[in-house]
Amino acid sequence: MTSSEFNKRIGKLRSQKQKLINETFWWVSITRTSLEKSLLDPGFQDNLKISVPSKGRIKTITRDFSQLEEIINRIKDRDLLFSIFVFLIAQIEDFLSEFMRLILLKDQRRIKCNVKGLDLVKKLDVIAIVDGSKPDLIKEIIEKNITSVFYASPQKQREYFEKALGIHLSESYWTKWFEYKATRDIIVHNQGKVNDFYLLKAGDRSRGFEGDTITIDTRYFSDFVATMKSFVGKCENLAKEELKTANGKYRKE
Repeated sequence: MTSSEFNKRIGKLRSQKQKLINETFWWVSITRTSLEKSLLDPGFQDNLKISVPSKGRIKTITRDFSQLEEIINRIKDRDLLFSIFVFLIAQIEDFLSEFMRLILLKDQRRIKCNVKGLDLVKKLDVIAIVDGSKPDLIKEIIEKNITSVFYASPQKQREYFEKALGIHLSESYWTKWFEYKATRDIIVHNQGKVNDFYLLKAGDRSRGFEGDTITIDTRYFSDFVATMKSFVGKCENLAKEELKTANGKYRKE
């Protein structure tokens, strides 16, 4: 891959992810506003029957207005933001995965880098060597290493980015990312309730005490979106700078 091709592909990746984040924030804002307005709509207030899928037929359930009001407020103020937050974390992880892939394909020397605590490929099976082509083997190693990095802790991911990829983001980006990931984990695995694992992973940026239900309000969500867009852009700029020549520095050991 030439430097020109690398810059084009990583620029396209950055553009796609930032566009997706912007559009997601936009439609989430519209959805929340629409949900809020629906409670003031007399026609909506009279529509207390809800059609839902059921095995083999459509089922109708009935809720009174106070129940619908409670549901809508819960969706608007918690469930929607929880769900979209988890979705966007997955999109950032997808960006980082492809980001790693592009750098390792561009400068294959970096595959040799070892990070203690990561199960990176150090040896190849004889059959794979005999039966496989070098490009295919390199791609296989890269995919296995990416998987290993994303099964590791965010702190180990940071170490790999700095040591193998030469990407040195500021401390504030990483500490926010650690807290975002910790928030995502308790939403998915602990109904949004703060536990010891969250407090350990989030560190000084933790946003509650054990047993509290974590909140994602408009301010937090907006800051998350702005930070992740900047994070993606910074990664692109640092990668282009690091790989602008074939002699970009990296640490083998």
